[in-house]
Amino acid sequence: MTAPSSETPRRILAVLSTLRANLKPLPAWRKMSKSAMKHFVASYTGGIPLLVSILEKSQDQHIRHFAILIMEKMLLHKSGGSEYAQTFVLHGAVDHLLKLIVKCQLSWGDDFICSLYRVTVKVSEEDKKFAVKARFLGVLPVIVSHIKAYAKRYKVLNIILKLLKKIMASSVNATKLSKDGLPRELLRFLDEPKRITIIPVLDAISEATRTRHATRQFVKEDVISRILQIIFSTSASNSNKMNSTICKIGLRILVHLTQIKIGREKLLAAGAIPSLSMWGRTLLEIPGNRYNCLISLVSSVVQRCLPPRPLPVRKLSNPVVFTFTESLCLNESDSSEGRNDDTLSLASSTLSSAESGTDSEEEMQPLAGHIETPYNECIEQFAVFFNELNEQHHMKPHFASGDEAQSSTFKNTLCDKLISSPVIELRDLKLNSQIPKIIQRYPTVQATRKDASRKLRKPTSDAPIYMREKVAKSTSLTSVTVSQAINTKTSKRPNHTDSTCYTSDIASSKLVCDKNFHLTESERVHLLQSAREERKNQKFLETVSLSDIYLKQAVNTISVSPFVKLAYPDVRGCLSTAEAPTKLLKPDPLLIRQEVHKHTEQMSESDYIFDEVYSLDNILNDNASTSVPLNNKDEQRIYSEQQSDRLQFEARFESGNLRKAFWRGGGEYDLILNPDINSKCHLQWFYFEVSGMKSDFPYTFNIINMEKSTSQFNEGMCPVMFSVRNHVEKKQGWMRVGSNICYFKNHFTQGSSINSIFRNKPYYTLTFTVTFQHSNDVCYFAYHYPYTFSTLQTHIYYWMNSHDTTTIYFKKDELCKTLSGNSVPLLTITAKPLDQKRPYIFLTARVHPGESNSSWVMKGSLDFLLCNKAQRLREMYIFKIVPMLNPDGVINGCHRCSLSGQDLNRQWIAPNMHLHPSIFYTKSLIHYTVFKNKKPQVFCDYHGHSRRSNAFFFGCNPEQSWWPSDETKQDCESFKILPIIMNEMAPTFNLDDCEFSVERSRESTGRVTVWRQFDVALSYTLECSYGGCNQGKY
Repeated sequence: MTAPSSETPRRILAVLSTLRANLKPLPAWRKMSKSAMKHFVASYTGGIPLLVSILEKSQDQHIRHFAILIMEKMLLHKSGGSEYAQTFVLHGAVDHLLKLIVKCQLSWGDDFICSLYRVTVKVSEEDKKFAVKARFLGVLPVIVSHIKAYAKRYKVLNIILKLLKKIMASSVNATKLSKDGLPRELLRFLDEPKRITIIPVLDAISEATRTRHATRQFVKEDVISRILQIIFSTSASNSNKMNSTICKIGLRILVHLTQIKIGREKLLAAGAIPSLSMWGRTLLEIPGNRYNCLISLVSSVVQRCLPPRPLPVRKLSNPVVFTFTESLCLNESDSSEGRNDDTLSLASSTLSSAESGTDSEEEMQPLAGHIETPYNECIEQFAVFFNELNEQHHMKPHFASGDEAQSSTFKNTLCDKLISSPVIELRDLKLNSQIPKIIQRYPTVQATRKDASRKLRKPTSDAPIYMREKVAKSTSLTSVTVSQAINTKTSKRPNHTDSTCYTSDIASSKLVCDKNFHLTESERVHLLQSAREERKNQKFLETVSLSDIYLKQAVNTISVSPFVKLAYPDVRGCLSTAEAPTKLLKPDPLLIRQEVHKHTEQMSESDYIFDEVYSLDNILNDNASTSVPLNNKDEQRIYSEQQSDRLQFEARFESGNLRKAFWRGGGEYDLILNPDINSKCHLQWFYFEVSGMKSDFPYTFNIINMEKSTSQFNEGMCPVMFSVRNHVEKKQGWMRVGSNICYFKNHFTQGSSINSIFRNKPYYTLTFTVTFQHSNDVCYFAYHYPYTFSTLQTHIYYWMNSHDTTTIYFKKDELCKTLSGNSVPLLTITAKPLDQKRPYIFLTARVHPGESNSSWVMKGSLDFLLCNKAQRLREMYIFKIVPMLNPDGVINGCHRCSLSGQDLNRQWIAPNMHLHPSIFYTKSLIHYTVFKNKKPQVFCDYHGHSRRSNAFFFGCNPEQSWWPSDETKQDCESFKILPIIMNEMAPTFNLDDCEFSVERSRESTGRVTVWRQFDVALSYTLECSYGGCNQGKY
């Protein structure tokens, strides 16, 4: 929408005459009813350009007043105020309003000036360049003069101060106003505070003190004593919300004042540190979340005034280093650690004409649909991973007739009758207003499910093939007889892919004969093969040991970190043994407040001592390497009589992460995590062992160098613990444990300089208390249920040896080798007989090693794809699955990066074959399918989310893209298909949390790259919560 280029003088005169005629009932117009106002606003919506023209050209004060009143009513309208503001900004109203403020005279009256400022404040919220426009149009000196003129008229002054806050969002404006004497004028109001005025005055001071020059001016005017007096004289502990707001803004001003040395010195000289600590202590027991912010601000003021507390490590980077060969470094010019993810600097010259590091939108165009990659010429070499397109399977079809159409009808009819869960063919779906009806395309059998429509959200879980009982229990065959299933005129035969059709263990009396039913010789042979396959699988599962398989797989796992053992839970293949999903703990705001205040007081003490009890740095320096095969002896250790005054720690096993442990006294320990290898950051994942404990004694663990600003640990999430003793005696697995769980920002810094407080990312503490049931137990703690690379290899071994080879095509390939030489497995799943016409679905997971829940979700997906209920799905699609994109990171206990120190999910635009092999080859597979005109139907990358509950999608909506030309894409609605289906069928899925924006900073992710470069509309990131669910039956 653009403003009209010109208005005819005749039209303007007509409008002015109409407005002048309405000046008499102006007081009555102010008292207009809501219904009349709604009608009035609706009638004037199309006249916004005309109102802007009046502001620009009219010289009649009364007419301008009437126009401003119309704008005020429109902008303060509840239902559409922000939309009106956006429209006014598009038509240039901001410039004319600011010019009107410059021309403003006191004789215009308080009512008009109030309305003018109120309209300008409302419109400024929608204009990102408002502060710059105000400076260029000369508003800064005018607003200072207005503050002086209306010093005693608080009604007008409050509105002027609100606009002042918007103007000082620009540091240049704040500096200029501070030179013009604004600090003295604002502090004058604090000497005679009026409650109706003090909040906007404090807001203006808080905004101004963001700049160092303005801060110096305020410190010189003795702002510190005034702010401290206001805070200590305001009773923040009562129920008055205004009082807590005043204290919060005052504390924020003190935080800003600490950015300069003189500000810190003045605060220390005024005795602010002990005074604020005592004041904060009065808020610890008051209910209400708003007091948490006050304690956090007090903690920030104290931290900035005291000497920095550097993290007690020799260097911030991981003590374990992976050294690149010279050839790798030469092949990657952008391998620096500090890469900015907000640019597309990874795009090579073959993919984009943009220069690396540019911020110009003209040069930063997204990659076009046509893909020219470095491996374009040798794309045919990837045919080796697509044997299902070329392999001629010798197994005869399940039907004897050569009539393809008849056979297809038979399969569809029988599946529609016997399928136990609905499967939707995405290529047949078209989004329209009837989508909820389309979801019910394959309804369940109504005779066996009374409320089938509701159970779409709660499908019965089906165990994988290698876990299910023998088919002798399948007496459900009697509920659907052969004669009921075969009711068409053509000869139809049983679906041998259904578990109920295995006849090896079914009594002959259970079968119902049909005179029209008969089996061909080939079909009888196939039935016997299926029965033998089932018995073979059961025999294999009865004789094989999960632990033995894991030990064999772990031998082939290559690590950079030095390992000394195998973790007991991983060897035993133990899962959670909770009978029901563990409920989230109820957040306790008092606990967070108390922990922050306790930490602040501890950091204020000068004798904060670290007593080291575990150090990976020292262990590595000893160079005590051994070649003994890794094993686990925890079961022998738990019955030993060794006593110790302190806990023993260990994390030198697969996926383990613990760098240092310090004893604080009693049962309290401070722990430090390892950053990702070849990195100084990405600290979140932990997995370590504790032993030597006493029973019924509380132990508190403080992990003091976590990075994320928020966490679900403050929303009821608990860490997980595994007790070897409980597993041996009670067969218990991983359990959610802990009390007094809290996550907060601490005072530790990355360096010893005061600048490390202001310029570097802060550290956060996770603290939790555990009381062990047994003495001398061996317990493991983890951020989430661990899933190691060796565990994946063990599961693949099971799947390969237990699936039904007569109906399932299941193939494992080695996609590539990682930097350290580990194999990246590629799995292919579809139905037999093979059908080259089936579309592809690509699934990937674990690109971020710390997101172990994504591997468990992938395991559940694979279990389902290999079970009998997924037969129809296998007949419709070919699944290409890379279950672990970052094995090296998983093995070595990283949180986000690979051994290159880079986030692999930011390398999809132009992955390097040597530094990012798993991404390079996975993208090559997708490229090959496009090359063969078999573009994937769906791409889904599994992730874990640490700040939200439930499961949800990130998708790609062209209309929400940062790049304007994306809106012209065809089929802009298809991205909604999978989220709507999931919302109907999965009780853990939350459609409201789904986001479909395409942000510039996410261009290099797998989701956006596959969507943009390969035109896969159904390209998603599936996010699953670490903490669990807070909806439905959960």
